[in-house]
Amino acid sequence: MTENVYWVIELAVSPGCFEDLKTLNAELVEATQKNEPGMLDNHWAISDDRQVCHIYERFQDSAAVVSHLQWFGPNFSERFIISSLNGRAGFGFAIVPVSDLRTIPF
Repeated sequence: MTENVYWVIELAVSPGCFEDLKTLNAELVEATQKNEPGMLDNHWAISDDRQVCHIYERFQDSAAVVSHLQWFGPNFSERFIISSLNGRAGFGFAIVPVSDLRTIPF
């Protein structure tokens, strides 16, 4: 059994925020490649009408997830929420030990 952790996120893109989300995506992917060796996959897909964004992220293990969330929060979370949450967010399945989640400052 693998220790990889993944999630699939579906977000409604806020009206008028597609370009902001596109810019944020490029920044996030570049920064993640430089700063997060534990992230194994990071794929974004935008619907043709630019209203829905699907994100697939896969991490080496739960420690890599915690590291990602600790890094993501202070650097990108506010811009991510503003540009992508329009009343709908759905999350796929991820297994992360509760003890690891206690270290994430929300």
